[in-house]
Amino acid sequence: MFITQFDKKYVKWGEILIKAHAKYYPNERIFVSAVNLDAEDILFLKSTHPHLILENQKISIEQIPEVKTRVMWGGQVGRHFPEMMACRKGQVLQDAFVKFPNEESFIMTDADIFINKNCNFEELLRDVDAALLVGGDDGFRSKPVTEVMSGVMILKNNQKCRKLVDLWVENMSKYQTIAGIKQWEWFWDQITLNFAVREIQSDGFALKNLPHKQFVNSHNNDEAYMWSAHSGSPIDKERLYVHWKKKIDELFEGE
Repeated sequence: MFITQFDKKYVKWGEILIKAHAKYYPNERIFVSAVNLDAEDILFLKSTHPHLILENQKISIEQIPEVKTRVMWGGQVGRHFPEMMACRKGQVLQDAFVKFPNEESFIMTDADIFINKNCNFEELLRDVDAALLVGGDDGFRSKPVTEVMSGVMILKNNQKCRKLVDLWVENMSKYQTIAGIKQWEWFWDQITLNFAVREIQSDGFALKNLPHKQFVNSHNNDEAYMWSAHSGSPIDKERLYVHWKKKIDELFEGE
């Protein structure tokens, strides 16, 4: 089962991901845990995929912890949805283990991911419990906050992976600061996931490293399974959205 989450701001990216999933995995379910969508958004998204399961949670700005945002975004202290949404990933996965006990695996991605082609996830997980984006391809290994990345996570539906997610969620509330990152700030989801992976690997947890060039490719490479929008300036990202939207429209031409 595919899983993603997004709020009102990312509906347009979510639409592309859902449609791409419908094209390459037409008979499989995708679970969307949404935040603050309106009735029109929900009705439209449900029309784009025959096996979409969508839940929508209302979250007010007052419910979000005050944190300092990234320096590149201004560094202001306030209540910021991007940081909250990043830290929400663990809870979404934790809920999936309860709500979908019969699924063999969970493939969770950020909303701004484009599925470029079908991947055999059963084969990918054949000898391991999970496949994660562990730093290395782009020199991230030396940075604790990006040593394990949360943009794409592929987990078997087993007790070891459930324990990993439980540890991840527990770490988010347990610690106040890790490696210079304060609780709930940007990268808090990844540094706490990093710690959870370290904890569980001592219990025989079998982990495979996902090749970045295949699962978060930022160059629209035709051979990659997934493309990622995590690069460039906001202007570059908007241009990428236009490109992806055109690609999706072309995939469904004549249908």
